[in-house]
Amino acid sequence: MTVFKKVKPYEAFTFGVKSAIPFAVSIFPYLVSIFVLTELFEASGLSNALSKLLSPIFNLLGIPSELTKLVLIKPFSGNGALAVLTDIYITLTEWIVIFLDAHQLFMEVAKLFFT
Repeated sequence: MTVFKKVKPYEAFTFGVKSAIPFAVSIFPYLVSIFVLTELFEASGLSNALSKLLSPIFNLLGIPSELTKLVLIKPFSGNGALAVLTDIYITLTEWIVIFLDAHQLFMEVAKLFFT
């Protein structure tokens, strides 16, 4: 593409980086405020109270109770929901490791006795 337009790739790249820096600086306060508000929502206990209150309704809709915080925050902030999703991933990663270990143990024991 750069051959046809006769654009120097490195100069185009550095120009893009230079124009992206002011944009990143301009959105930084919004990102920080959303992450702080999400943590305050969590630390205040309000998220747990709302999750417990609304989890029966979400269960009727087929949404696991572990995802109620994500459902509550997502309409207000995509970045805040991303922070909650990260917490869910961290929590579930521990369970996935246990699940994979249990599966491996089950398969090895089955292999030992049935082969």
